[in-house]
Amino acid sequence: MQDLKRHTATHHNQQLGISALLGRALLANLAQLAIDTEAVREAAGVEAERLADPRARLSHREIATMFEEAERISGDRTMSLQIAAQTRTLAGGGVLGPLILSSSDGAQALDYLVQYGKLLAGELRIAPHRFASNWVVRFVPADVDLELLSRMMECLLAVAVRAFELALNTKVQPSQVSFRHATPSHVEPFRRFFGCDVYFDAEYYELRLPQQSLSQSATGAHPRIVEQLEEMAESELRLISPRFTTAVRERIAVLFEQDAQASRANVAHAMKLTERTLQRRLAEEGTTFREVVEGVRCDRASALLRDPGVRVADIAYAIGYDEVTSFTKAFRRWTGDTPTAFRSRHVDERES
Repeated sequence: MQDLKRHTATHHNQQLGISALLGRALLANLAQLAIDTEAVREAAGVEAERLADPRARLSHREIATMFEEAERISGDRTMSLQIAAQTRTLAGGGVLGPLILSSSDGAQALDYLVQYGKLLAGELRIAPHRFASNWVVRFVPADVDLELLSRMMECLLAVAVRAFELALNTKVQPSQVSFRHATPSHVEPFRRFFGCDVYFDAEYYELRLPQQSLSQSATGAHPRIVEQLEEMAESELRLISPRFTTAVRERIAVLFEQDAQASRANVAHAMKLTERTLQRRLAEEGTTFREVVEGVRCDRASALLRDPGVRVADIAYAIGYDEVTSFTKAFRRWTGDTPTAFRSRHVDERES
């Protein structure tokens, strides 16, 4: 049983950890800062062969150790920001990098970050919503060890800002940045880097970006290339998704298409399994039936909302909700947006 648990945890980390491409980009940026990258890699126990494999995944502990060793060598607590400042391309993002750089504007670049962010960090959820004149972009990691995540999340939010700047070829200045982990001894370097108020011990990891900044047209927009890159990104998402979970998602999607109830009993029956076996195998891949159903509902609702001819009430019914109010609450929990706001934004983008 212990061997099975270890195998399951290893498989889950390989599928849902941090992309090795990010680890490789991290070392490349450290090299630009004259940091001994071999010492950093060896301290983390990451083989060079893994970093060369675009499909390999690293654990949070391995990434955290890279940051810790870089800080130890340099004596610089703000090494996470120094690394982000070295970002001149988005090569560490794999196919997501070219997608962002080929976006039509900042809002589409944000959409790609949300939709394909799991290619970089499988256990990270990115949820944007509008508030006043800002886009509030919330980063929700599954790991609750804030000390383990601290440097990685600092670097991630800083690199996200750099990604928008590279796509738009202009300075993007947040109006506010928040981190969940403890306040470091020196906060001023963070304020200088982001150019705004920076808060620690906050409720969320969060960027607030002026809507005006993200409404700017991108310089490298290329619709034909974007279509090809989207296909590649979808293909890669399927590759990192655990196989059994993917099969369950597909079965749930079929039930929705047939206007049938996507209950645990119906899915188990369709897959010729007991409900207990269904639950156990999903748990082995690090998820639950409810999480899978909500993922399918979110994807299906998002696709239907892009069609202005489909009523929100019909969409709610199509994914298993009897009331629009319940659907609206759920959709906001999944995406940070109401269905109406999500539809308005996407229709506006398509017509502009």
